[in-house]
Amino acid sequence: MLQTSESLTGNEKSDLLYSNLTIKDMPIEDRPRERLIKYGAKSLTTVELLAIIIGTGTKQESAIQIAQRLLNVNNGEGLEFLATASSTHLMKIPGIKKAKATNILAAIELGRRTKAVDFNKLNEINSPKSLADVLMHELEFETKEVFQIASLDVKKRLLAIDVITSGVLDCTVIHPREVFAQAVNRNAHTIILIHNHPSGNSEPSIEDKKTTKRMVEAGKIMGIQVIDHLVIGRNQYFSFLENNII
Repeated sequence: MLQTSESLTGNEKSDLLYSNLTIKDMPIEDRPRERLIKYGAKSLTTVELLAIIIGTGTKQESAIQIAQRLLNVNNGEGLEFLATASSTHLMKIPGIKKAKATNILAAIELGRRTKAVDFNKLNEINSPKSLADVLMHELEFETKEVFQIASLDVKKRLLAIDVITSGVLDCTVIHPREVFAQAVNRNAHTIILIHNHPSGNSEPSIEDKKTTKRMVEAGKIMGIQVIDHLVIGRNQYFSFLENNII
């Protein structure tokens, strides 16, 4: 849909107004770095944040124009592209060479690790959502299926999250032996099964349900209760506990 100037937000108007200028050509008070320092990072648009990371433009385009083009990849799904792109993918974009590509990838990875700080501080698991919210940022853009378990102590405090398998397409091949070996090592009282769907759809498959049933039965024998199974999709999750399947 064509946007008129009246339909744009203040930040979007700023992007449009200065898209043909280099950052140095902008009035000092309107430059992204200065505004970030004065008003905080949340005051900047995604285009401006990306332009700061890109740093400089080319003879043909400003940093803001390059950032805008990156965000327009895949019909406007540029953030999703950036979340999964390799340096090779990025360097296919005009204006993005090795230095800019590595800056972008480093910023994205730093964002993931910053989010992981919240995860490491996570103590008591109060609800499936409290765990899913943290895992979402790690798993929602994974291009392969990753199966993990969260080990909890008797007070439902998080002991650790361990990767059991990575890249296995069929969840049913995961053996209880591998799952509970990690749980025993962590001296877990209960565990939560976790895996992602690279498709983005968190609805559990028949195989997911069969695997969950096998693990619940194995847990009864081992004396380690499986209290939930979280399936992580794109900005969504499915909890077997919340849906009364477990």
